[in-house]
Amino acid sequence: MNFITDNRGVSEVVGAILVFGLFVALLAVFQTTAIPAANEEVEFKHSQQVQSDLVEFSSATSRVSSSGNPESVKVQMGTSYPTRLLFFNPQNPTGQIRLAGNQTASIQNVTATDDETSEYIDGSITNLEAKRLEYSANYNEYRNPPTNVLEYGTVYRAFDNQTVIDDPGKVVSGNDISLTLFAGNLSRASGGSMSLEAEPTSAPARTVTVEPSGGPMVLRLPSRLDASQWEELLSEEENVEDVRSAGGGDFVEIELNETKEYNLRMPQIGVGSDTPDTEATYVTRASNRQLQIGEANRLPIEVRDRYNNPVSGESINISVDTGQFQNGNQTIETTTTDDGQPSARYTGSGAGVVEVEASYARKPSDSSFNPDNKEDIRFNVSFNPRLDQTDPTIQDATLSEDAFTVCTSFNDVTIPVISDTVTSCLTTATVSQMIVDYDVTDTGGSGLDYIELAVVDSNGNTLMNSTERVQGAQSQGIFRSPQINHDEAGEPTSVDIRVYDRNGNSDNTTEALP
Repeated sequence: MNFITDNRGVSEVVGAILVFGLFVALLAVFQTTAIPAANEEVEFKHSQQVQSDLVEFSSATSRVSSSGNPESVKVQMGTSYPTRLLFFNPQNPTGQIRLAGNQTASIQNVTATDDETSEYIDGSITNLEAKRLEYSANYNEYRNPPTNVLEYGTVYRAFDNQTVIDDPGKVVSGNDISLTLFAGNLSRASGGSMSLEAEPTSAPARTVTVEPSGGPMVLRLPSRLDASQWEELLSEEENVEDVRSAGGGDFVEIELNETKEYNLRMPQIGVGSDTPDTEATYVTRASNRQLQIGEANRLPIEVRDRYNNPVSGESINISVDTGQFQNGNQTIETTTTDDGQPSARYTGSGAGVVEVEASYARKPSDSSFNPDNKEDIRFNVSFNPRLDQTDPTIQDATLSEDAFTVCTSFNDVTIPVISDTVTSCLTTATVSQMIVDYDVTDTGGSGLDYIELAVVDSNGNTLMNSTERVQGAQSQGIFRSPQINHDEAGEPTSVDIRVYDRNGNSDNTTEALP
């Protein structure tokens, strides 16, 4: 019997096996080359997103420094890879954000030009808490990614071999010195997004005129940047005489021209937990404006903290030698408002000069009262009949409201699928901020002094008062009130806007909320 071999179909099977093998090989090539390259691109784009988030947070801290109102910015801590059929992705990258550094900043050889303020600023300003915000990511493919850093309003990316400045900030700009200082505790790792809040622990920032004393003024700052990098940042500043390393490289010293006066601002921004409370450090005269006979005046007294910024809610004792307060006496114990100035109103009884004594530590009648103490003050205020009879004018005032919901209590929830803990909001509250776009003028010659906002509810009750300095014959700007918690304070319906000149004249308008 003859057996005949039948090879039909063998070539098709072999071909199928070869095609399948080639397919598997291509999958392997893609898994080891194309997929990592695609994931690296995802990680690189995320790194750029975090860079933008920190620049936005820096801008938020600048606004908080001016307004004294908290703001928050969403930071994308981690990222995720797109789902790819037949391919495997590594675990999604996570990021860590923290406050770093335990050293303190200082300003050497400095004194205030104002007599009362110089009782506190006279020689040096020391022990200024100065932490920096750092973000780093745990990427799978993006090799040697930078650490994103924010310090003193300067945003940069620190690579192993170089530093890239994203926002140079303005530590020194002409005759202006601005030190935005971070305080608190923060260390958080996450693969999702988080809300990073900037809390005004010492703000709004006041500007204090200072000058060198006993030698050139020197800013001594703990910094991750070295002296050469700071020198490059400040290369166009004519008042910067020298930039040098100090403290074994942990500090940079910026020496300034000793023939100039400088405008110093030092807001402190709280980040994370354990943010410090503001404490009264000295009392000073707020302005040189005249008071008016027969009218209720706010005395130009201001309680400030060690960063030269106003302290609200501080009890203060005041006495005068003529006239009376709203209680009918020449002495009163009152509290300071958001601008650090006493809420009490004083009415004079005749032309001339009134002597004012004030202290947040004791009564002016106490034997320990001494105007040379930084917590005590004595000064004279001219109290003449009104010389400027012309009221300032509110040319334009446009009111808007920025209302939003905030979390008032939180809870951490663990999600096993992504092996991460996210923050869950338990309770919320409605918060709003009044925004007034204003244009005010004064033609009487005394000059503008300040704008006052009074937020009112439907029953005519004042929910909040806030003031902002203006000067010159005309001023245009945007006034942002402190935030109002509707659940605690009440529902605002209108805002009374009043502008004062330096002679006590005023103009006002009431705007209803849209």
